[in-house]
Amino acid sequence: MESSPNQYADINAGPDQDHAPLDNYPSYSTTIVSSNSNPTGSPKYDTSRPGYRPSFIRDRINRIPDPIRNGIVATTGEFVGTFLFLFYPFASGIIANEVVLEPGEVGDPTALLYTSLGFGVSLAVNVWLFFRVTGGMLNPVVTLALYLLGLVPPIRAVFVVFAQFIGGIAAAGLASVLFPNPLTVGTRLANGVSIVQGLFIEVFLTALLVLAIIMLAVVKHKATFIAPLGIGLAFFLAELV
Repeated sequence: MESSPNQYADINAGPDQDHAPLDNYPSYSTTIVSSNSNPTGSPKYDTSRPGYRPSFIRDRINRIPDPIRNGIVATTGEFVGTFLFLFYPFASGIIANEVVLEPGEVGDPTALLYTSLGFGVSLAVNVWLFFRVTGGMLNPVVTLALYLLGLVPPIRAVFVVFAQFIGGIAAAGLASVLFPNPLTVGTRLANGVSIVQGLFIEVFLTALLVLAIIMLAVVKHKATFIAPLGIGLAFFLAELV
């Protein structure tokens, strides 16, 4: 059996866990299977117990070895989570940007605030929904960072990143179909900002998000259960810049 799915919340953690190093914590790899280990894929249910009802789907799923099943769960969950995370801010962005700006025209601060709030709230909500299932990474850069820390197995990281890209593409496609206005996705540099400056700005903003995830979610402490709120606020701040 892989590590516990409770990557974020452990409100009963002892005081010695408040500032423990990352090495003291289990792998970030996730699972939603039963607490009983099943490395060989043997049936987990006592078919002789009273009230047991056979299920074709459940019985076949329970025969899948835990490592394979957990990988499938993580990949599928990251696809669904990334799709939901991006669909709602894409929709809010379409609504906020009904007026198409000409090249070089300054954007509407209200639209920027509206869109940034959509991204931040959507990330916080979906991380809260999926952190017990997949870890709630929902971002290839976050997955890469956790892989470099040794918290996500390499093969799972590859499949998860692929699922995140597909989830983002699916979210953009559905938002384009459901809303009449075009989905304008693009980050333009402000007047006077060079490409090199823009690159470093993106690096610092991405670092803020990754640091928030590591310090609030990966490193366990008494406030870890509200980590998704801090992560969403960090992303909201990054979207404002």
